[in-house]
Amino acid sequence: MKAMNHQAKKEKRRIYFLFFILGIVSFCISVPLGLFLEDIIEGLETIYFILLVCLVLFAIGLYISKRRTLGFALKAFTIFFISLILMSGATIAWFAYTATDVLHIERLDFEPEHYFELTEESLDKHPLLREALEEMERQGKDYVLYEVPNGEGHAIFNYLSQSVFKYEGDFYGFALVV
Repeated sequence: MKAMNHQAKKEKRRIYFLFFILGIVSFCISVPLGLFLEDIIEGLETIYFILLVCLVLFAIGLYISKRRTLGFALKAFTIFFISLILMSGATIAWFAYTATDVLHIERLDFEPEHYFELTEESLDKHPLLREALEEMERQGKDYVLYEVPNGEGHAIFNYLSQSVFKYEGDFYGFALVV
């Protein structure tokens, strides 16, 4: 009798684990698919689509498990929902950890009233700013969008204190895109 009860508990855990994995898989399918179709479906419809895909996969899991009780469905949905929340949190944490800032520097064709004089010494303190200016020169464009690590972008933004600076006789507009 104990062996059978142990076997039933093991089977229950296995099925609940299936719903946990199904939640992870549904997140991995529905979010990229929803973002891919974002041009076709807009705004809240994208979120509704993602939720619809998750619910369909949950319903498929219920059908496969062959359990039809309300108690089982609620427990399975709770486990499924927890895995979706964990995947969302992990995704947000990953993007926050790997986030980069973008320096938007644009050469101005007029002399502004107020500006900051950028010196070689200040570029030595912020080498990524120098790299961004050199990249703009290499490309031969009047602007550059240059990715920098999150903390460095804020340090450059705080250092410049104004959105316009002068370097080697040219005036530049500066913005930090987060």
